[in-house]
Amino acid sequence: MALGFLFAWLAASLVPMSQNLTQFVALNSAVRGIIEGPFTMIYIFAGELFPTTHRGTAVAFCNSFGRIAAMGAPVVCMELYHMHYWYPYFLFGVLSFLGLAA
Repeated sequence: MALGFLFAWLAASLVPMSQNLTQFVALNSAVRGIIEGPFTMIYIFAGELFPTTHRGTAVAFCNSFGRIAAMGAPVVCMELYHMHYWYPYFLFGVLSFLGLAA
């Protein structure tokens, strides 16, 4: 899981440095594909982390906050993009690094 966050951090850090549209699309696709690994692993990890009596509630709680964040992410990303085009990638890089550090 740490490698997934590391690769997401590296890919998100490289997107603003892309020279043409092909590199931009390729790096954006890589970021989207790479981030799915740690996101999927969170469900497996959360299922094993909590005791059986609390597992369903804990996984549902984590899933609910993930969905709320997914609803707010496009708004935040568009506002950051209007400030400067590389701010959303900086945010993705910072959050991936925090996931790696955790």
